[in-house]
Amino acid sequence: MSEQAQTRGRFFIRTYGCQMNERDSQSVAALLIEEGWEQATSMEDADIILFNTCSVRDQAERKALGKMGMTAVLKKDRPDLVLGVMGCMAQSRGAELLERVPSLDLVAGTQQFHRVPEILGKLGSDSGS
Repeated sequence: MSEQAQTRGRFFIRTYGCQMNERDSQSVAALLIEEGWEQATSMEDADIILFNTCSVRDQAERKALGKMGMTAVLKKDRPDLVLGVMGCMAQSRGAELLERVPSLDLVAGTQQFHRVPEILGKLGSDSGS
């Protein structure tokens, strides 16, 4: 692992929805770990919080939106915290999510899971990290 990879930071993924969402979250976590990120055990310990949620199950959407709103408070105290949403909800409601949850930094649909480490890397370089 390179020196740069060792300093990437910690991520936390919260999954709402079906078993496919769980599998996709595990895949994204594996990609991030491969790129040098460390998996945090809680949102409070993370530099990056990602929500992976389903748009088919209404309850999953409501829970995710509620939790995203609550993490906006964390972002107020920690402006460098990166918040993102991914999955079919991001795919179908991306622009609406950015309007509804202005603290979101990343929206990645189902076809972009493999790009999450790259997108996070760009966010980090944009912020001067």
